[in-house]
Amino acid sequence: MIKEILMIIGLSMTPIGELRAGIPYGLINTNIHWTQVFLIAILANILIGFIVYFFMDKFVQQFLKYQWFNKLYAKCVESPRILFIGIPLPGTGAYSGAIGAHLLGLNYKKFIIANCLGVVLAGIIVTTLVMTGKLLL
Repeated sequence: MIKEILMIIGLSMTPIGELRAGIPYGLINTNIHWTQVFLIAILANILIGFIVYFFMDKFVQQFLKYQWFNKLYAKCVESPRILFIGIPLPGTGAYSGAIGAHLLGLNYKKFIIANCLGVVLAGIIVTTLVMTGKLLL
């Protein structure tokens, strides 16, 4: 059972799969109750969002010391921050949310709230779809 839980956590923390991979894996391939799968996946996905946001800020601050990066950052990020809202990005979830929040200048407290609500909503949708699919089959 520990191996299955670690697999749910690992899949829920991957950049491409996130909980969209962790929840279906847990619901289809394990005997873990759906509420536990849901909680494990959303907590892992929320955690990775926090980590990405935290390190994104530290990463950018380190590179802003270099003039070439500072100019590039000002040109590509600071100027068009407002446009970021209207541009659909490939992939969704905690990773893109953390990067988007950083680019938009969202403070950590607002990001935490948005990240938690977004991940829980995504978890509810994915769990509902997978559980419905299992019932239909």
